[in-house]
Amino acid sequence: MMNREVMKSKYLVAGITSLILLVLLLSPVNAAVYLKDGTEISQDNASEVILKDPNTTAENFTITFFYDTHCGACEKAQEFLDQYRTDNPDVDIEYHDIFNNTENRALFEEFKTSYNQEYTSVPVVFIGNAVLEGDQAIEDNFKPIADWFNEQKQ
Repeated sequence: MMNREVMKSKYLVAGITSLILLVLLLSPVNAAVYLKDGTEISQDNASEVILKDPNTTAENFTITFFYDTHCGACEKAQEFLDQYRTDNPDVDIEYHDIFNNTENRALFEEFKTSYNQEYTSVPVVFIGNAVLEGDQAIEDNFKPIADWFNEQKQ
């Protein structure tokens, strides 16, 4: 009888451990939003804060996306940006794959320095006065910021 109870406990622990690992694997790895001066912004109202920032202007507004072709989160972010670009063909998004490309890696390092983000990882969008790091941050905040810029151009 005791062995049966021990076996049930082991299976229960293994099942719970597997479930926890699955949740961790499916959760976003990182999602962060920053202003160009390095200030981190809460995800709750990031696009509003960025658009109200006096340094967010249409004059120097660019959209630059850095990714790695072997990154699952990057693929998800790229699909999102591709769809946005299809729906808004007048919005220019620069794409830079940093995998095995020294020029793009050097450019990525320049952007990180310019935006005061020493430890930023891909996928990341540098958009106007802001940094959207991680596929979730990109999906949650890109559209309102890019739409604002597009309206300012017209």
